[in-house]
Amino acid sequence: MSVKAKASYQQGDLDLLCGVYSLLNIIQLLRPQRMAQSKKLFYKVLRFLEKSKSQKLSKVITTGLKFNDIKQLLNTFLPSENLCWEMPFNKAVEPEMDQYWNTLMQLLDSNQASCVLIRLTGVHNHWTIVKAINEKTMTLHDSSKLFRINRRSCCIHSDENNKSNELWPKQTVLIYKVA
Repeated sequence: MSVKAKASYQQGDLDLLCGVYSLLNIIQLLRPQRMAQSKKLFYKVLRFLEKSKSQKLSKVITTGLKFNDIKQLLNTFLPSENLCWEMPFNKAVEPEMDQYWNTLMQLLDSNQASCVLIRLTGVHNHWTIVKAINEKTMTLHDSSKLFRINRRSCCIHSDENNKSNELWPKQTVLIYKVA
């Protein structure tokens, strides 16, 4: 009797490095680099996390980055690339879905040299980059090959809706180029 072969694991199946890849993809999108430069930056980010006192690298790899870790990475690695960041929903009351979506459209329409880091939960537990948005969809620059998210499948994480993609406004970050 032969054993039925299961699909093999792929890189990314067991690790939760989407936060690290989101940082690398922000830089690649706004300040394109050669592969060798990106590998060097990847190494620097992992060394930074390894030296971080907040949690062990093995825990980061298996449980992912928390938002405070993401902010620490943005503060550490974006300035050297002449990139800045801000949290458009940090001080506001958590917005309704329409306000959230419309604000992202305005931010990305008004600044061509920008992108938005978002946190998804629900079907995905994932950090990803929004590079474009219209009334119906977000177009992503993503490490796990997500390409597009439809608005009708989204809700704000605190909503009672059972949508498949929960968005976290207070963990949404606009990243943009500095001249």
